[in-house]
Amino acid sequence: MHFPTLDQLILDASMGALAGREIRAEFAPESDATERVEMIVDTLWGHGRDWLPLGRRMVALTAATPSRAGPTRGHRRVDWIERAVEPLRERLTDEQYDRLVSSLSIVLGWEAMIVLEDIRGHAPEREREIAAWTARSLVRAILDEAGAL
Repeated sequence: MHFPTLDQLILDASMGALAGREIRAEFAPESDATERVEMIVDTLWGHGRDWLPLGRRMVALTAATPSRAGPTRGHRRVDWIERAVEPLRERLTDEQYDRLVSSLSIVLGWEAMIVLEDIRGHAPEREREIAAWTARSLVRAILDEAGAL
C-alpha cells in the first residue's frame, strides 16, 4: 500500500539493499556538519555513480507517478542528511533546520547527478566538486543566518 506501483516497490527494495550494503557514512562524533556533508558527497560520487542507471529509473518512476500526500521516496537520503547536520540542530531554529535539510536534499542525490551530467555535461569528479561546494555553501549560509559562525 505504501508503493503506488510494483516497479517502485522493487526499485526501493533494490535501493535499500544497496544502501545497506555499500552507501554507509559513519560520522565521527567530533566531526562537524560540513565534514559530514562532504563525506556524503564523497560516498555518493564514489559508489552512487555505479548505480546511476537505477537512480534514473527511480527518478523516472517518481516523476511518472501522480503525487500522493507525503513523500514517496527519499527517506534514506533525508535520514542520512539529518544525521550529518545533527551537530547544528541546537543552533538552528526549526525552520532553519528544515530549510537546510530540504536544501541539501536537492544537492545530494540522483537528481543532482543527472543534472550535472546530462544538462551541464560535467565529468564525475567535477560533479563531485560542484556538489561538495554547494553543500558546504548551504551549511555556511545557514550558520551565517543563525549568527553561529
